[in-house]
Amino acid sequence: MIEKEQILLLTQGGLNVFSHFLGFEVNLHRNFRSPFYDDRRASCHIYYDRKTSSYKFYDHGDTTYSGDCFWFVATLRNLNLKTSFPEVLETIVQELGLYSLCNGEKHSSHITSAYKETIVPTPKADITKCTEERPYGFEIQPFDDGLLNYWAHYGIHEDTLRRFRVRSLKRYESVSAEGRKFELYGSPTEPMFAYIGNGYVKIYRPHSPKIRFLYGGLMPATYCFGMEQIPAKGDMLFITGGEKDVLSLYA
Repeated sequence: MIEKEQILLLTQGGLNVFSHFLGFEVNLHRNFRSPFYDDRRASCHIYYDRKTSSYKFYDHGDTTYSGDCFWFVATLRNLNLKTSFPEVLETIVQELGLYSLCNGEKHSSHITSAYKETIVPTPKADITKCTEERPYGFEIQPFDDGLLNYWAHYGIHEDTLRRFRVRSLKRYESVSAEGRKFELYGSPTEPMFAYIGNGYVKIYRPHSPKIRFLYGGLMPATYCFGMEQIPAKGDMLFITGGEKDVLSLYA
């Protein structure tokens, strides 16, 4: 059973959870706009609660939106914190790659993805795509200058990567179509990135001579990268050929 205290221990008291789901590195000295409603003023901030030894979210504009990282994820995913708490824990483990908590068993999210548009498929030679749920785990590492330089070549910076839940991976593990376990490691010459979704992940290895793309978890029937980040209002919508195009246009 995944324990709440274990997650807090591995995520700096929940601070990493906030950074991941907000899509940017949390600055404790700076307010930001609410992710829950149309917030015209930056009225929210993350603070450290000494009583619970954890970080919490507080909204000065609407104090009903306040709580720890578990409340935050539950509210963001429209889950009942009391009745669906195990699912909240699994969601955090899944999305942050905290596989060490799972004792070898990979937990998958049961959240349904609401994607409506498709992207142009990548050539079949570059893809190993699973048509059924495939267990996986990964270890996230910070973006260093070398990794950021790769994306900067396309005009993409770290804030954009975090907003679209793109992470650099140190290690990725899964099971092949034949049922054999395997592991992949990122390196300076062969970096490995993850496009993290709800209950699934798409792995991107831009310099790999063999397999550039892999999939883990259960891919949605219709996959559209960037759908969650589309603003409620706008004058024009671009549908592009791939994830990197989405990131470049946004940047």
